[in-house]
Amino acid sequence: MSETVVVIGGTSGMGLATAQVLSSEGYRVIISGRSQDTINKALSQVAGDSTGFPLDFTDAASVASFFEQVGSLDHLALVGSGKAVWGNFRDLKLEDLKVAFDQKFYGFLLCTQAALSKLRADGSITFVIGGASRSAIPGTTGVAAVNGAIQAMAFTMAKELAPLRVNILSPGLFDTPVYDRAYQGSSC
Repeated sequence: MSETVVVIGGTSGMGLATAQVLSSEGYRVIISGRSQDTINKALSQVAGDSTGFPLDFTDAASVASFFEQVGSLDHLALVGSGKAVWGNFRDLKLEDLKVAFDQKFYGFLLCTQAALSKLRADGSITFVIGGASRSAIPGTTGVAAVNGAIQAMAFTMAKELAPLRVNILSPGLFDTPVYDRAYQGSSC
C-alpha cells in the first residue's frame, strides 16, 4: 500500500508541482483547494491515486471537516498561501498583516493541529515558507514576519512531536502565480 500525502494548497504553483511529483513517485496524494472546480482542474494534471477536497484553512470547522474526509495520512505538506504583504515597512498596514497572519500562519497551525490525530506517529510535516524569513529583502517585512513565525513554530514542534519529523522548506524564488502578483508595479 502506498503512503498518503496531504498537500495543503495543492492546486497551483509549488503545491501543484509537489502533488505532481509525489503522485508520479507512487504516493497517494490528497490536495486541498478553495473550490472543487480548482481541485478538479489541478487533479487533471496529477497522475495516479489522487483526490482532493475543498478547504478554507482559516476556518476551524472547514479544517476539521477536511481532515475527517482525509482519514489517516503519512505525511502533511503545507504549501498554501494567504495574503502576501509586500511593500516597505513604512507603508505596512496593520490590517493587511493581520489578514496575512490569519490566512497563512493560523491556517497552517489549524491544519497541523487537526492532522495530528490522523498522522502516522513517525510520519512528517513539511512547512513551505518564503525566503524573506531568513534574508533581509527590502519590501518584504510583512512576508518575513508571517514566514518567520511559521519557522519559529516549526523548530519547537520538531522537538515536541518527535518521532514525527517536522521540516521547513524555503525554496527561494520560483516562477509561480504568487510572484507574478508580487512584482506587478513593485520595485522589490
